Amino acid sequence: MNPDWQKKFFNRSIVTDFWNKCTPPEHTRAEADFLEKMFGPRNRLLDVPCGGGRHALELVRRGRHVTGIDISTQFIRQANATAKKAKLPAKFLLGDMRKMKWKAEFDGAYCFGNAFGYFPHADMAAFVAAVARSLKPGGRFIVDAASSAESLLPKLPGREWFEIEDILFLEDHRYLVEESCLETEMRFIRGGVTERLTCWHWIYSVAEIRRMLENAGLRVVHLFGGLDEQPFAVGKQLLIVSEKRG
Repeated sequence: MNPDWQKKFFNRSIVTDFWNKCTPPEHTRAEADFLEKMFGPRNRLLDVPCGGGRHALELVRRGRHVTGIDISTQFIRQANATAKKAKLPAKFLLGDMRKMKWKAEFDGAYCFGNAFGYFPHADMAAFVAAVARSLKPGGRFIVDAASSAESLLPKLPGREWFEIEDILFLEDHRYLVEESCLETEMRFIRGGVTERLTCWHWIYSVAEIRRMLENAGLRVVHLFGGLDEQPFAVGKQLLIVSEKRG
């Protein structure tokens, strides 16, 4: 297992192209609606990791001030180019989400796109602590934890494939029980050319995520089972809203 798999993975053109194409704009708008409601008047936001900036750019269009950070050079270059072309005042920075140095800089932060779980426990705890430091007292941290144990394991996938425009995407999943980690071998096929990559997603229970947040000074205020704000239940998408203690 490689806890730093993301740096290589998200700097492949076919990967970033696929990620950009696989989420329809209406879903991004629905996620932005949810984030706006949960943040309320909190205006200065941190998007981490921001990928190509789809959430940040949508929120900036709505008048929010958003800074994004990501380890992918390709994603950051793309996000800044899109913001410049659209004349949107979003800021996108290249950096490691575990090593952010801001202190009480933001009113809110969010981790969407199922990125929570990209690291083993010590690194995830470092990330959560870095987010907590970055928030002002009362600031909110909203997490899409769709790969929590209670969300994922009841319907653990085996082999899946998708066709998104000109890219055929195949993935084989293997759950590493002793590590509580989902190992996924991926194949991206375009124009007769195949790229094979492996990624790892560490699986945390709801209680483990709650403890991680609380240890960083973040109080969990909502556990939702999707964008419709229904209570979380086993098998649903987990969305966590937490708040930094004053």
